[in-house]
Amino acid sequence: MATIEDLKKIFALKSEEELVKIYKKESEGYSKEEIKLAAEELIQRGYFELGENRNAGQRNTSEEREPTERKDESEESSTSSPREINNEDVRIFLGKNADYFLPKWKVYLQTGDMVSFNVWAMLFGPTWMAFLKMHVYAYSFLAIYIAVTLVEIALGVTKEFNWPTTIIMCVVTGLCGNYWYFNHVEKKIAEVKVQNLDAESEKEMLTRIGGSSMGNAILFIVVSVLAFTLAFSVYNSGGQQSFQPRTENQQRSSEPETPSQSVHEFNVSDKSIVTNGNLAVAGYKVTQLIPRQIWQNAVEASPAKITKSPYSSIGKLIKFTGSVYKVEELPPTPDLTGQWVEVLIQAVNQNAPLGVTTVDFIYNGDVNKIDPNTYITCAGYFIGTYEGHNAMGGTVEGMVVVGNAFKSKY
Repeated sequence: MATIEDLKKIFALKSEEELVKIYKKESEGYSKEEIKLAAEELIQRGYFELGENRNAGQRNTSEEREPTERKDESEESSTSSPREINNEDVRIFLGKNADYFLPKWKVYLQTGDMVSFNVWAMLFGPTWMAFLKMHVYAYSFLAIYIAVTLVEIALGVTKEFNWPTTIIMCVVTGLCGNYWYFNHVEKKIAEVKVQNLDAESEKEMLTRIGGSSMGNAILFIVVSVLAFTLAFSVYNSGGQQSFQPRTENQQRSSEPETPSQSVHEFNVSDKSIVTNGNLAVAGYKVTQLIPRQIWQNAVEASPAKITKSPYSSIGKLIKFTGSVYKVEELPPTPDLTGQWVEVLIQAVNQNAPLGVTTVDFIYNGDVNKIDPNTYITCAGYFIGTYEGHNAMGGTVEGMVVVGNAFKSKY
């Protein structure tokens, strides 16, 4: 079987019409090997499909046309159909990736089956697209994923719904990525062809717009982080509600506490801070202990773990670490006497839709000791949870810790 290089040497100056004549033995002086090479060249140019003339009827009825008319028809089709793209153009465009993609595309051209698995497309998704300069595909996927995430936040969806969405997108990309890239290459080569550039300029442009770029992949990752950070800011700004201690009138109108519950005993049967009465219990206990006692007896805890077992965690001294985004002095209430400050902290929680949970740290101390945009570890009694609404209107669950000790990380 002759190689592509052999074909180029022998038929570099031959038109498709002359190759057809050679193949049909209408010109004298050609050996059997040259006829065979002519047939192989025509296959490479898309004249045949699966070794047969795919346009036999059309070719036979148009043999009497002038050579110039056939040449114009061939040039027009070369910019519209991927089967007519010159193999050398594709190799120039793909660069070092040609040996991977061309065999897969050959199967597609022969069978019409556009599904072929690409593990890199599945694992890296739109980052893989950006690496191959498929910018429209990459940033469209990013926009879709952010939109899906915002919808999940608005609906208060947990990770059980988030993971299937991610897996589905990864699998679809892995199965269809090669076909999408095929369409991308076809379109880009066609755009270059219609410019009627000289051979050197055309090769230079194909090289420049094709191939791969690690810089594009890195840029896409940076843009993705910034986009999700912006979405996260929208999630927090203006809509995220914090727990507010009940006023005296609200406390009187609420349901009475269980008679068996002591004023110094935590209610572990109700996790809602609005109704369990644990704020007053924790407020009293904290004022009876110095900060060092609370800090030394508190254990490190993760929001993910507390989310799974909130009832057994109520009344335990725990530590949460996170980023402070709001500090506000609280008014006096029947539940809390003395100086109290509400500190809202974002703590990492892999169970949450955006990977974080709000911890409402009710701090017994000076409001000036804690600043927003700092990273701290707080210590105190976990007393329950509360429901609030984010900026998208969805319901979110926050955790409440009452204490008098914290340490700044930075």
